[in-house]
Amino acid sequence: MSKTRSKPSLIPEFVSARVPDSLLEAKEMQYELSRKYLRLLGSFPERCDLNPKVVSRRRLSWFSGYTECHVTYESQPGDVVPAYLLVPNVGTPPFPAIVAQHQCFVDCDVGKDAVVGKAYLRPDQAYGFELVNQGFVVLAPDSINCGERNIRGLREEGQRDKSKCWGAAFPYVQSLGFRSFYAKHIYDAMRAVDYLETLDFVDRHRIGMIGHSLGAGTTFWTTAMDSRIRCGVASCHFLGGLNSNGWGLFYRRKDEQGLYFHELLQLIPPRGFLMVLGANDKPFPEQGDFDTAEDRNAVIRWAFEGAKNICRLYQAPPRRIELRLPNYGHKFSKKQRQYAYRWLARHLS
Repeated sequence: MSKTRSKPSLIPEFVSARVPDSLLEAKEMQYELSRKYLRLLGSFPERCDLNPKVVSRRRLSWFSGYTECHVTYESQPGDVVPAYLLVPNVGTPPFPAIVAQHQCFVDCDVGKDAVVGKAYLRPDQAYGFELVNQGFVVLAPDSINCGERNIRGLREEGQRDKSKCWGAAFPYVQSLGFRSFYAKHIYDAMRAVDYLETLDFVDRHRIGMIGHSLGAGTTFWTTAMDSRIRCGVASCHFLGGLNSNGWGLFYRRKDEQGLYFHELLQLIPPRGFLMVLGANDKPFPEQGDFDTAEDRNAVIRWAFEGAKNICRLYQAPPRRIELRLPNYGHKFSKKQRQYAYRWLARHLS
């Protein structure tokens, strides 16, 4: 029978900390958590035809060389997603593939361009460009109201205006049938996986995901949701669960119907998840997060130990669930990116 494990004194008593003693208990717990997760997100629209199109194609010769395709596909009827598809020019298909998510609204005018190396002020976010040169197919889509995917009448293409993201754009997201931005981001990421599965040069059994900041959150929540994602890498996710309204939930906010970070993390094993969190990245105490980065880091270590325990019950290597806390703030350093690429290669081998 599951028992309650000790937890850091920082975590309030109302936060559950179940520990399964057997693989059967672990699977039962994951099933219960997944059902609760689906209820939090609300119903998703029925999936439509992707109607994929190639807008342009060009062959590039950096390092081993790759082909960049500017593509579009429909997440929902009329909701067109612009994306870059990067395909290695060397190697033998089918290739492993990565959905690469960009960061949040501070770069709403940049979007996917940063991921493929076209934003010189964001070199730490060119992980799509770096991954294709290591033999991965990369799909880098624009998130809703970012890059080319601006909501008409709200943000003009190329315009950077924080006031026109999130709260201002939420009525449009609601009109598409979603309870929250997070639900829409997760659904769109699942549609990106749908797109990759249509490509004959992609190995559909070797699909991973990577993202920084908001892209890290999307990677975490989608990896927890979609078992087709074999492993995920999140850089500087903010330790957020989901509350009963489908929005972010921190540990100092009580929500019996919500899911806290460690509970969502427990949905991922025995698949892989690597989190790289700057040890000095600032928390969000005004939203219910911890007051200091040190407190947050202690809790996140505890959460990862619980997920490693589930790996052990599956007789899977505990290193499939890994946390790195480099001594910096909100960025994705070259050293940590290179480690992440080796980690992805190992888990998608």
